[in-house]
Amino acid sequence: MLSGRGGFLFSILSGHRLKQKWRQWSDAWLSNRLPRSRSATLNQRRIFLLPTRNGLYFLLMAVVLFVGGLNYANSLIILIALLLVSLFLVAILHTFINLAGLTLEAGRTQPAFAGQEAAFGLRLRSGGREHESIQLRWPGGALQGHDLVDRSSCDITLMLPVSRRGLCRPPRLRVESCYPLGLLRAWSRALGTAGK
Repeated sequence: MLSGRGGFLFSILSGHRLKQKWRQWSDAWLSNRLPRSRSATLNQRRIFLLPTRNGLYFLLMAVVLFVGGLNYANSLIILIALLLVSLFLVAILHTFINLAGLTLEAGRTQPAFAGQEAAFGLRLRSGGREHESIQLRWPGGALQGHDLVDRSSCDITLMLPVSRRGLCRPPRLRVESCYPLGLLRAWSRALGTAGK
């Protein structure tokens, strides 16, 4: 066992290496599963679902209610716990459906100098269904929210800082939504090629 300053530094460095290895592995897996393209339609292969922090607290509360109901033989509390779990399961379907069928198409890119922000055009198209509370962002960037409720398509301009000269190949765009209850986050990494 390492102790003192050297041990602390070693644990930080190995934690950093673990994060780096994890990022390399997940990027390679994602590249195999979702190849880069100028257009992407989100479907069951491209959408990933994870509970939010509130969703985990919601499930924990349901489990505590269920155990309390079993302990005190109170069937009303057990019924409420099962009702909460069924609400969570229905939220899984609705959160997935909110992103399913959404098509993202890369648009034109405006030229920019190194050190400035480049404007990347993006078109969101609905597959005949309403999409609410769609959040878009570059890795490390701020979220931009959009809705496709009363229209079938929407043109968006996303800004990305350009650090070097030459052709800019943007990272994968993160598309996510917590609609309708905020218990789950449906997300995908889409596009990732430079505009025309």
